[in-house]
Amino acid sequence: MKKNLYTLFFALAVVAFCSNTYAQVTVTYQVDMTGAMLGAAGGTCPVLPFDASTDVVQAMGAEYNGWSEAENVACGTAFTADASIDFAPVSAGSMIYTRTKDVTPDALGKLTWKYRINHSWDNDELRGVGDGNRHASIPTGAAAVTIVSLFNDTTNTVTINSGVQNPKLAEVRAVYPNPASGNAVISYYTLSNDNVSVYLTNMLGQSVKTFFNGNQYVGLHNETMDLTNLSTGIYFVNVRVGNSVASQKISILD
Repeated sequence: MKKNLYTLFFALAVVAFCSNTYAQVTVTYQVDMTGAMLGAAGGTCPVLPFDASTDVVQAMGAEYNGWSEAENVACGTAFTADASIDFAPVSAGSMIYTRTKDVTPDALGKLTWKYRINHSWDNDELRGVGDGNRHASIPTGAAAVTIVSLFNDTTNTVTINSGVQNPKLAEVRAVYPNPASGNAVISYYTLSNDNVSVYLTNMLGQSVKTFFNGNQYVGLHNETMDLTNLSTGIYFVNVRVGNSVASQKISILD
């Protein structure tokens, strides 16, 4: 009897695991190519800066395309640009490239991929970092998401576009120096082409100073904050995009 119960439990566990499949999700991939280098993966390829006038970037991934595309060339070899697979700038002159694709996450709700330049594995990213790939978890229930990345940086910021209420539209990456006096820099991602406000509040939540207020495109931004003439103490630097706010504590010294 006990053996039969164990067998039944195991069978139910297998069924539960196998049924834990994730629905197809519309993913908008965005990668910031600012400072990106060809040949940065190592080897004998020349290390050259990414040139938006001649170079292209594309994604390669398990769920994205089975790690396979029709064209694979060696670094420095001519390639054929293909609008059906290459990413496009989010706006004229932008170094942020994007492409939207329907993909199905794996059984754990994850996506695995990386970026490469000019259809060449010699120009891929993240060599020697972890397993050399990007990983992102898709929130349960999300029908559409945007994933923002910086080329050759493992950080991936996921924001929900539909399927879940109150999506996150901003993320603070760093505030430095901290503690600070004089000037400090906030590095942050915006995840929607919207009005952005960067401002300081005190411990009571009262607005003390605004450093930026205006429209910004999706991507990574850096803002220098003038902290002179502010009293010593603990504050919060905030990034507001639409109704979404991301905050980080900062200590201000004399």
